[in-house]
Amino acid sequence: MREIFAIVLLLAMVIGAVWNVNHLDGIIHDITELIDEAEALASQGEFEKSANTIHDASQIWQGSSSYTSILLRHPEIDSCSDALSELYGEICAGDFNRARGAFEKVRAHLNGIADMEHLSFGSVF
Repeated sequence: MREIFAIVLLLAMVIGAVWNVNHLDGIIHDITELIDEAEALASQGEFEKSANTIHDASQIWQGSSSYTSILLRHPEIDSCSDALSELYGEICAGDFNRARGAFEKVRAHLNGIADMEHLSFGSVF
């Protein structure tokens, strides 16, 4: 009986981990799509539309805080929030050349979070 309970518990943990990674990937995918769209708009000089799109991406990030604050480390959450705010400021200033680095910074933070949460040989051992 104990063995069955242990197997069920282990299976539940694996399913939970897979769900967690898939859910986080969905959030990051949605935000990344908006960031890509905002960059395309900014490159065409559409800074107001770009700023609105970045705001939408920030809303998704902030809206997921009840999930992310439980499952992610707070420094990663804060650094991603800061990167989104910095990007918004650069776009509002209307300087696409300076904003390029801010776009990459947001992507780097999002990709770093995704990489940390994915199961790999190195994260197990």
